[in-house]
Amino acid sequence: MTVAKKPAHVAPSKKEAVQKINTLLKNYSTVGLARITGIPGPQMQKIRQKLRGKVELVVSKNTLFELAIKDTEKTKPGIKGLNEKITSQMALVATNLNPFTLFKEMERTKMPAAARGGEVAPVDIEVMEGETSFKPGPIVGELQKAGIPAGIEAGKVFIKKDKLLVKKGDRIPKDLAPMLTKLEIMPLVVGLDLQAAWEAGTVYPANVLHIDEVKIMGDMNNAARFAFNLAMFSAYPNTMTMKPLLAKARLEAIAVVLEAGVATKDKDVMGMLLAKGTAQAKALKTAAKLA
Repeated sequence: MTVAKKPAHVAPSKKEAVQKINTLLKNYSTVGLARITGIPGPQMQKIRQKLRGKVELVVSKNTLFELAIKDTEKTKPGIKGLNEKITSQMALVATNLNPFTLFKEMERTKMPAAARGGEVAPVDIEVMEGETSFKPGPIVGELQKAGIPAGIEAGKVFIKKDKLLVKKGDRIPKDLAPMLTKLEIMPLVVGLDLQAAWEAGTVYPANVLHIDEVKIMGDMNNAARFAFNLAMFSAYPNTMTMKPLLAKARLEAIAVVLEAGVATKDKDVMGMLLAKGTAQAKALKTAAKLA
């Protein structure tokens, strides 16, 4: 005899949270998931302010996002593909912007942040020789203990020489992190890291959304220039080349007429022919006198 399992109890608060996320998913044309791991509270508040009026941002448990996204699949086919992008602490973002514009908005949320120690350095972290804003005191010993070559000169705290403190890819020591903050060195970059966005039945991963606009515009300009040059070289008529081709043909025709000395009804060309003849006559007269 088999005993039927009772359905798992779902807390009312979780049902309300899923319903709220569902409403958000239904009301916007573009939905995305952004990684928020490691973003401190103050920076998150600034990010919310930057996005206000353009993007709705919800932070919740990943399991609730998965449930809400799965429920919305009925009305928005393909959206459940977003669940495959849930890998760490996530935020759901909803907007009427297209996915590519959304990605740019997410990139604009990124800002410098202080290290707390233990993070992987995204770039080489170094100090430069020169005066600091510190007054002489215990700070000199603290800097030296952290491996920063500090000393006192003329009553001021100086960094004695340039020094590489942490190589890119190495972890930032916990005893060094506070000193970096005091030196106003913010080695980290925090912000919303968009993992994917859904629109009109398609899930766009981040690597597709990341577009170098400057490079693309440069490539398009080069392609247009090369196409124009090819059309001119092959005398291919179109709306862009017709006027330049006619102008080029006229110049070439004038050159032939001047070389052959053929009279035409074109007043401008006749003026050129007469000017050429006058110049040749003067040259001949001068040559005769010298002979």
